[in-house]
Formats: sequence, C-alpha cells, structure tokens
Amino acid sequence: MYHLIKFEMIRLPKVYIVGKEIRYSDEALNKEDNRLPGFWEECCMTNIFLPLEAQTEYVFDSSYAGIFLDWDLGDGNFSYVVGMMMKKGVTVPDGYIIRELAETDVAVGWRGMAYT
Repeated sequence: MYHLIKFEMIRLPKVYIVGKEIRYSDEALNKEDNRLPGFWEECCMTNIFLPLEAQTEYVFDSSYAGIFLDWDLGDGNFSYVVGMMMKKGVTVPDGYIIRELAETDVAVGWRGMAYT
C-alpha cells in the first residue's frame, strides 16, 4: 500500500501546469465519492505525460503533479489537473489545458511504499 513518505513546503516560481482536467463536485468529494485516484490511473494508463516529457527544454520539473484549481466559481465545484510543471513556451497538446501559476508557496508530498 502507498503512503505519504515525505512532505515539505517550498516556494514555487511562476510556472505553467499542463495536463488533463476534470471538473468535480466538492459535495461529492465530501460524501466519499472520490474519483481523483481513478483520474490519476486513467492519466497514467493513457500516457498523458509522454508529449510533455518530450519537450525537455520546457520541463520545469520531471515529477508528475496534481493540483486543485478554480474553487471560487460559485458552483461548489473545482478543477483538478493532472500533469506536469512546465516553462513558458511549452506546446500544449490537443485535449490538454494550460494554466499559469503565480509564484507561491506550495505543499509537496511524495508517496511510496511503506517498508516495515
């Protein structure tokens, strides 16, 4: 089973998240209808990261990222994006989204197998 194995706060410069987006209900998430793990699985199985990784000069960080966005649209929903942090100038593949993220503090967590 996977567990959170490391957690830290870092200062992230202005970057761009490029990936696939799902709109989701805060209410459903609170009722334990969590579709986010399945969305991650779908993104991994369909290799959404390959066209981003191929743009090596624009990769900010080679890690895969998940980010919550658009909480304040007034409809009780939010966006969740699975993708990669990229630099300005990246080519956005068809069917992907790009969002600019201003310089900010972020929480970074790593998951892995727990060894006993």
